[in-house]
Amino acid sequence: MGLLKISICTVCMNRLHHIMQTLPANIENNKDYPEVEFVLLDYNSSDGLEEWVKGNMGTHLKSGVLKYYRTEEPVFFDRTHSRNLLFKLATGEIISNVDADNYTGTGYAAYLNEVFSNNIDVYVVADTKKRYYFLRNAFGRFACKKKDYLEIGGMDETMKSYGSETIDLYERLSNLGRKEYVIRNTNLLKAISHADEERIENEYFLKNIDRFYNKYLSYDSSELLFLFKDHSFEKCKIVPELVETHLPATLLEGSLEKGTWSEDGENVRLNDSKSYKKSDNGKLTEIGNKDGDFYKIDDVRFLQNVAKNYSFIVNNDKLTQNKKDKSLVVNSESFGKGIVTYNFETLVNIS
Repeated sequence: MGLLKISICTVCMNRLHHIMQTLPANIENNKDYPEVEFVLLDYNSSDGLEEWVKGNMGTHLKSGVLKYYRTEEPVFFDRTHSRNLLFKLATGEIISNVDADNYTGTGYAAYLNEVFSNNIDVYVVADTKKRYYFLRNAFGRFACKKKDYLEIGGMDETMKSYGSETIDLYERLSNLGRKEYVIRNTNLLKAISHADEERIENEYFLKNIDRFYNKYLSYDSSELLFLFKDHSFEKCKIVPELVETHLPATLLEGSLEKGTWSEDGENVRLNDSKSYKKSDNGKLTEIGNKDGDFYKIDDVRFLQNVAKNYSFIVNNDKLTQNKKDKSLVVNSESFGKGIVTYNFETLVNIS
């Protein structure tokens, strides 16, 4: 049996400090496998990634081992769209997500070839049950057949932020009849440790948040209001999770509202219907409603924690719905669309 072509795929937005450590090492550690390509998608980085690739990776670009793509369309890091675009650019029969902070270890491509050659209907993961905390920086590692990924329509692009997006992907691969195959060799799962805040710092929430308010409902429930710089808003009630999970809370069913907000002097309006009066102490009081006030939260560390947990909670709500529906394909239209430049000069339109 011939060797399978393996695509080791990495998307990067402003993580040059990781890529310059991991990418050269990963190429070196898989050089003995002849049918491997490294696909790097620069998701509109502004930290000098393009210049670093030009100046340091020329030999690998020329040999074709490394393929560099850059898109200048995204303003924020979109966790699912970026990977859908990335995997569409890959040409291998097997695609593997390797995050910018991950080391593949020696012989990772050969390992994947062996797994998929000996197991027809599988997808490969690190540790979906999250039993081993020391592997947490490698939880995003997975591999599957590209044709399987395309058949289920890729990652759910309504899950734009951090949390549960890969679990949803695995659920739908399982619905396709594929079985989970866990990487047992932890030497293939090394990664650079870093703070959780770095995982989400380029995402829509933290880069676009204008104000955050909280309304106390009870000792274990709150109503949250997020006002974003683009004048969109999200409002929801969070309540205790009745099923034991890793989540701190869950959305109250039917409570999530989205729309636009505007401001006129001392008043804030949501969807041109509900009006709130601002107070000097940062309080928002809904006009004509006496069920409590929203209080402005300014603490940066607290907001970072809320951003991470909120995206988990919202994504988990969508994951639960997809599981309930036994969804196979979730993106109603084409997924992973974008315009990219290949190796600094060739424009490619992915539809």
